[in-house]
Amino acid sequence: IMARIEAGEKIIIDGATGTELERHGVPQLENAWNGGGTLSHPEILKQIHKEYIRAGAEIIISNTFATLKSALRDAGEEDNFETYNRRAINLASEARSDMGAKDILIAGGISHWSWSGKYTNLKELRDNSREQAAIMAEAGADMIHVDVMDGHFVPNLTIGPPVIKDLKKYSSIPFDVHLMISPVHQYIEAYAEAGADIITIHPEATNDLQSSINKISKLSKKVGVSLNPGSKINLIEKNLDQIDLVLIMSVNPGFGGQKFMPEVLDKIKNLVRIRKERNLNFDIEIDGGINFDNCKLAIEAGANIIVSGTTIFKSNNGNIKKNIDLLRSI
Repeated sequence: IMARIEAGEKIIIDGATGTELERHGVPQLENAWNGGGTLSHPEILKQIHKEYIRAGAEIIISNTFATLKSALRDAGEEDNFETYNRRAINLASEARSDMGAKDILIAGGISHWSWSGKYTNLKELRDNSREQAAIMAEAGADMIHVDVMDGHFVPNLTIGPPVIKDLKKYSSIPFDVHLMISPVHQYIEAYAEAGADIITIHPEATNDLQSSINKISKLSKKVGVSLNPGSKINLIEKNLDQIDLVLIMSVNPGFGGQKFMPEVLDKIKNLVRIRKERNLNFDIEIDGGINFDNCKLAIEAGANIIVSGTTIFKSNNGNIKKNIDLLRSI
């Protein structure tokens, strides 16, 4: 090991090896990384992740989290586990972001359950929607995906800006608002003012996609564009450098509980290829019929935001936290 270090090779030394070297009086050299205690040296931890990502690793498994709790327990600091754990996760995420890699995010879809026609009055519907928004955040969802339908662009009718504005009071995580309305351009500002953090539109629902993208950007919101199963990438390809998120629909939009359409996975793979070739940084989101089985296929194809409503709310006897954790762990 010392010969390789002295020759100038960059070595990653884990904590046990580093301790053993020190025990034998070997000094720590500048280009030798001691993995032990990397949480005390955040740039080292980030650099280690970057080296593996640069080498082609897509998944990095760290024992930092497995060993951290016992180490803190031995030191009498077990109460600080969550703080250190979150710090480690954030540092790893920053490294992935620096290298252009994408973390997998879970967006809880609430519309199909909140507005499925099972409520007899507006108050009951509103209270249920508030509860779902709050539960999603508490259960660990990264964002709330809200489907807005006009009964014209898609065959269903849901909600308007006032309901979104009300729901924002009950959840601190971002609102990913998918506008399935036509013409969409004239409604963008109202949903921005209601509290949407991401506004996603369909290219077929606007007379001028560039103008609608510009409007969303000027309102300081993230720009999302959605492609239905039959919509081609060339509808948005020239605009991809101005888009923050591409939503791939894996069902024909309008109703929940539909069967996943695996043929859209090729579209995701093509978007990943284009993103790499043009050095872009947009997220790829998928929505429609997502369950624990096909979620893995979507992630492997390149999607990094997974929208799920039916699976999150119905599987495992409606244990929302468990279902979100299961989707995230796939």
